[in-house]
Amino acid sequence: MTEQTIDQIKAAGDTAYGAWKRLAGIQSELARRLADVQFQLTSLGVECSAEQFSLVGKSSNYKDLLNSESKVLTDYANKYLELTRDAAEAMNEARDEVVGWVDGNVSDLSGKIAEAGKSVAKGGRKAAA
Repeated sequence: MTEQTIDQIKAAGDTAYGAWKRLAGIQSELARRLADVQFQLTSLGVECSAEQFSLVGKSSNYKDLLNSESKVLTDYANKYLELTRDAAEAMNEARDEVVGWVDGNVSDLSGKIAEAGKSVAKGGRKAAA
């Protein structure tokens, strides 16, 4: 094995490691953001339940309870919707990053394949000479 071949193998290994490290970073960031949203959703559910229970004790009649309940549910539905948007945004950003990751690695790989093909062609001409 020539030194050039060893260098090419090492460069390919470094490139692959860097690419997978970047992908793992994208996945980790997405998991962190989604876990944060999940925690917020859980907290919001507990808050909503507590507020609903407190309404039962405060309301003097059934009609007041339903009106208050309707307002609370509308408020919390909007909060849930906002958190759902945050989760969708995190997913979209991760998708865009993965698309960029794939595009960058495909173009990098294409260049390395072309380079390797030229190297093999030069070596084949020298052997034939």
